[in-house]
Amino acid sequence: MLQTTMEHLGKPMSTVFIETRRETIQRDGETINRDIKTEEIINTATIQGIFKNRFQISGLGQGEAHDLALLLRAGALAAPVFKIDERTIGPSLGQDNIVASAPSRLVSSLSSCSWSFTTRHSG
Repeated sequence: MLQTTMEHLGKPMSTVFIETRRETIQRDGETINRDIKTEEIINTATIQGIFKNRFQISGLGQGEAHDLALLLRAGALAAPVFKIDERTIGPSLGQDNIVASAPSRLVSSLSSCSWSFTTRHSG
């Protein structure tokens, strides 16, 4: 952000609202999900200084500037979340992981004992 604003001082900058939504349609008896992306410029301002921890832009109303500052500070810019796959996990998966981790537990225990023994008896 720092390099970009240094290169574009005095130039316009727009805030773009991007909305992604999922639409489900039926085609030939098959359910199809498609993502629809809408982009809209919600304001345009002029870059007055480089963007670091404090910066100034012009061309925004006080309310717009306040709302934008809150969103940027809070990191509350929304990101869409879509369910792609759903699975049921049963108790056997936990047991499988316990069994699979047995060799690593054995190696780590032997390594720890070996290290303790060599440091205690080395000097």
